[in-house]
Amino acid sequence: VPAGGSQCKIVCRLHAELVLTVLAQNPRLDRFFRRCWIPDEVAIPSILMSPAFGGHWLDESVSGGPVFHIDWGNEPGKKPNKSPRWLDLGDLPLLAASARRPGIPMLFARKFDDNAADVVMRIDAELRDAPQAPESDV
Repeated sequence: VPAGGSQCKIVCRLHAELVLTVLAQNPRLDRFFRRCWIPDEVAIPSILMSPAFGGHWLDESVSGGPVFHIDWGNEPGKKPNKSPRWLDLGDLPLLAASARRPGIPMLFARKFDDNAADVVMRIDAELRDAPQAPESDV
């Protein structure tokens, strides 16, 4: 099943093994995906969405919204940015809100500068094992 998705992926071991096995057992498919445009956005979703390969991505995925906190810094009426902006201490309230969303088991944030030790230390001190909001029936 041709499919696509973000290059940012979180997969369980079962899904990672499925992708590797399918590509190892299908050299023509592997060769195709190596030469297609943006293979990480096409190969993995296509395999995981294909029941013929054993993929059942929609039934086996965590739902509840995006698990990544990415701030593109886009403003209405302005040209969209080409990459996310660097996160800093001012982003801690939004990161805290993201870390406490119901149904989201973990926080993955992008993107931090190599010199972002202050932000990372505060995340470790304040947001690791953050209490989750109760699950909603909605």
